[in-house]
Amino acid sequence: MVLCPKPCKRLYLWTLEGGPGATRLLAGSKGSALGGSLRVKPSELNIRGFERMKSRSTAAGRNPAKNPASSAGWKWEPIAFVLILLVASALRLWRLDQNGFGNTYYAAAVRSMMQSWHNFFFASFDPGGYITVDKPPVALWAQVAFAKLLGYKGINLLLPQALAGMASVAIIYAMVRRIFVASAGLIAALVLAVTPISVAMDRTNNLDTLLALTLLLAAWTLVRAAETGRLSLLLASAALVGIGFNIKMMAAFIVVPTFALVYILGAPVGWKKRLAHLVGAALVLAVVSMSWAVVVDMIPASERPFVGGTQNSSEVELILGYNGLGRITGQEGNFAGGSGGPGGFPGGRNAAGGFPPMAGGGNPPGNGGMRQGFGGTPGLFRLANEQMADQITWLFPLAAVGLICAASLIRRKWPVDSRALALILWTGLLVTHCIVFSFARGIIHEYYLVALGPSLAALVGIGVVSLWSEYLKDGWRSYLLPVALLASASWQASILENYTQWSDALYPILMGSTLVATVGLIVAKLPKKRAAMWQIICVTIGMLAILMCPAGWSVTPLLSPVNGTMPTAGPNSMGGWFQSVQPGMYSIENPKLISFLKSNHGGERYILATTGVQAASQIVIDSGKPVMGIGGWSGNDPSSTVEQFAKMVSNGEVRFVMVSGMGGGPGGHSNSDIFGWVIKHGKPVDSSLWQAPDATFEGGPMRMSELYDCRPD
Repeated sequence: MVLCPKPCKRLYLWTLEGGPGATRLLAGSKGSALGGSLRVKPSELNIRGFERMKSRSTAAGRNPAKNPASSAGWKWEPIAFVLILLVASALRLWRLDQNGFGNTYYAAAVRSMMQSWHNFFFASFDPGGYITVDKPPVALWAQVAFAKLLGYKGINLLLPQALAGMASVAIIYAMVRRIFVASAGLIAALVLAVTPISVAMDRTNNLDTLLALTLLLAAWTLVRAAETGRLSLLLASAALVGIGFNIKMMAAFIVVPTFALVYILGAPVGWKKRLAHLVGAALVLAVVSMSWAVVVDMIPASERPFVGGTQNSSEVELILGYNGLGRITGQEGNFAGGSGGPGGFPGGRNAAGGFPPMAGGGNPPGNGGMRQGFGGTPGLFRLANEQMADQITWLFPLAAVGLICAASLIRRKWPVDSRALALILWTGLLVTHCIVFSFARGIIHEYYLVALGPSLAALVGIGVVSLWSEYLKDGWRSYLLPVALLASASWQASILENYTQWSDALYPILMGSTLVATVGLIVAKLPKKRAAMWQIICVTIGMLAILMCPAGWSVTPLLSPVNGTMPTAGPNSMGGWFQSVQPGMYSIENPKLISFLKSNHGGERYILATTGVQAASQIVIDSGKPVMGIGGWSGNDPSSTVEQFAKMVSNGEVRFVMVSGMGGGPGGHSNSDIFGWVIKHGKPVDSSLWQAPDATFEGGPMRMSELYDCRPD
């Protein structure tokens, strides 16, 4: 039996899980001022947490007293954590306003959603409620809230994602530190803070950052559920994944197999109860995930906007098609990765992901040196290609070797302890995402890799501490640390080969510092050469060397605006026609056009109809007026028939139409028949009335665009 103060039984059990003051409480005397005592059976104690607390004292080596890394203790940890948060904040907030409205497709939707509850609920792209964005509304709701509170400005739409990225850095620190040691949590937080694609994404208004934060919270809740067997925590985790589903649909479900495995292996309850808990979690997941989509589909199509990205205006179709299996198979309006015409865009066609034609033919200016789109050819080594590797894979070798070392230190027993569960969680999340992104044949952009950030950062933090622990011992595994540093530097050197100007400056520093650190760590292992301070200096030099390149890539989003539609980090994101453009792809930015439309507005419901929503984005942002984006994002959605459009014209709902040669695209319904009707029945408007001499159509002159008046006087 164990004596415990009666009023503090809960506190005592908590400290056995490694909470603050655990050591003091365990070492306390019977004369404690906490009052009376309560007899507690050993079975009531969280033995797993107690073993974890004991293991912390020996994690750095067999003789903790000789471990210099632990000498600073609590004195340096808060300072280091604050410094890391400052780094994360600076990378995400400094010069954030230079990114304008980021992805104007979503920015226009936010302005539309601010104008009515109808638009807010359905995530309508335009104020007139004609068509929705092709994603669920939860992340956009957060942006609407910020815009309502702080005003509709570009920086206020970007701020939620920047704050979410900073929150993810703090959460990954807390999650790793709670189960392992403080240094592991700090390293994980630092790695996530300087992950290039995470920084680039956190500075835009795209949805993936909020999805990553939501799933990270779900993972935290799941781990606690697996440790305690509490059904409420498991259901909360399932609900969070369901919320993630309402941010980006099927992308949230990639974590489900790993989550289920962690609970099956770790929950301290019987098998029948464990399975019953999982069934309950599956029900909660299904209800939360499908709640919004089912409600939308139950409302008659005539009473709501057309669902963007579908052929039948159905959210369920969107889930299973364009945002579901279509991403894996390349069907349902998704382009096969790495195929097609110039710049990696399919056939160079004028649909989502393609480029508009330039006068005289050819590609847009600056296109020759741009990154290919859609992530390159699907396959085992896709993440190692030129498009993907420099966004997140810099530390993959270190994470892999560290994982092997950390796994070897885990005691193989049943039930699985907290450290083993953490390794299973982070490894499973990293591997499943890598598999999906590597082999998916649909649209896979570089910025999707932001989902790998938390799991990679956690494995690096855990791995480095495990490698250091083994380094302080004897045996062949003590040499894994210098091997991991050298392997990481070699991989980074291969990435730098694609960037000649940068490699000339970074390569000597990277390889020189890593070699110094590697040789120094090996020499420090020799008899009579052991020097604790020298070991710390060498491992610090090695870590700084292999963090230099990802940190350098992370700074580039601060030096020049991030492309809001396809954000990336690195040298290729800092110039050229495609990278430097801020409006959404093909967005029309022309104040003279807006002025003309307003002055000639005769009470029509829509001041303009355009070929797809992309061309309409900037007009909605600048004017706040309804613009009909025929065909949705790709220009392929059958949002109206010719007869319906002609009736809208005759009813006075629409008058002016911008025809830009983007009517329809590969694999879907084409709206070219509508624009053929416009050309036949409408009258071209003199360009001098609406087109400014310097007007641009996504970086190029508007010579391919024509404004038609469908009700000429």
